[in-house]
Amino acid sequence: MISRHSKDVLVDSVGRRPVRVSVRLAAVAVVVVLIELIVGYALFWKQAHGLGSLHELAIIARERWSAKPDVSPPASTSITTYHSVPLPFYKPDISYGFAANEGRQTVTIAKDSLRHRFIATILPLGKGRATSHSESPDYPVRAIGIFGDSWVFGWGNADETTFPFILQSRLPTDLVRNFAFNGWSNTHALIKLKSLAQQGDELNVVVMAYADFYDERNVAAPSRLRQLIRKNQTKDYMPNVPGYGHPRARLMHGRLVLDVVPLFCEDNGLCDQPDLPERAQRKVTLSILAEARRVFPHARYLLAYLRGPDASSVVAGATALGYETVDLRPKASLEWDDFSPLDDHPGPRAHVAFADKLFQALAVAPNSK
Repeated sequence: MISRHSKDVLVDSVGRRPVRVSVRLAAVAVVVVLIELIVGYALFWKQAHGLGSLHELAIIARERWSAKPDVSPPASTSITTYHSVPLPFYKPDISYGFAANEGRQTVTIAKDSLRHRFIATILPLGKGRATSHSESPDYPVRAIGIFGDSWVFGWGNADETTFPFILQSRLPTDLVRNFAFNGWSNTHALIKLKSLAQQGDELNVVVMAYADFYDERNVAAPSRLRQLIRKNQTKDYMPNVPGYGHPRARLMHGRLVLDVVPLFCEDNGLCDQPDLPERAQRKVTLSILAEARRVFPHARYLLAYLRGPDASSVVAGATALGYETVDLRPKASLEWDDFSPLDDHPGPRAHVAFADKLFQALAVAPNSK
């Protein structure tokens, strides 16, 4: 029972003399319990998802324990909807057709009663998605640029569970930049590479992602454009404003030509046309990879192969161009998770597998294989 003499004095059950316990010690005990809960949560994630270091997992636990109550708008009962605060996630871009608004964006994917929420931090000045919580090294040993689509950007993942972020934590003396974005392709990557070179930036390593579905994106195939429907976009995710486009690569008289076409079918007049034959699409892809290889001629170029057949003419052609192929294709469930049933993009386990394979490749000198 509690003593009548002091709020800080407790009396044991058999009436022996009071045991004085300070409020401060009690507070310390509470903090210790909270730390144990956070570490336990991180260990649960490590076991359940096959993730990496406890430090990385503690960051995830902290984000989830400190998350604000879900105040997402009601979901549609028939389609998956996307919402972003404080700014719409997408904006029109004159060079890339579409890009992300800068800042710390909280994105909610919703359908029926299901919600998935994550934070994506978009750095200013075209530096891509955040790969670290700290300042970049002043004099990095290598500047590594990673280019690709939503798989590489890490759609659905918190910043900390994307593979470029994980790579940066494992390569602290290097500078890793995530220049990927949703819906982008090798054509977007080439535009970005040229922009970096024009700004005077230098890359020592270029990681160019490739999947078999990139080919139709590279050429802005009508079948690709038909997938993009304006009416399915919410105003706080992709506002209905003019200016959205889709970069297109074409071969004209043997020369690679880039332009940007309007993104939506009602604006571009292209959606009722037939696609370029697949073989011709792959030829354009290889021309893009060849031109990208010339942007930073002294850099090391890696092709991160995300999806496609074992016998890929693009992978074979990239090897002939001087790319080192890193096979990131997931091996069954051991290297794959996603956000089903809301979204089928690679989850934290898949991104750890991507990071493991790229780390092994980057740790080996180019001529020592």
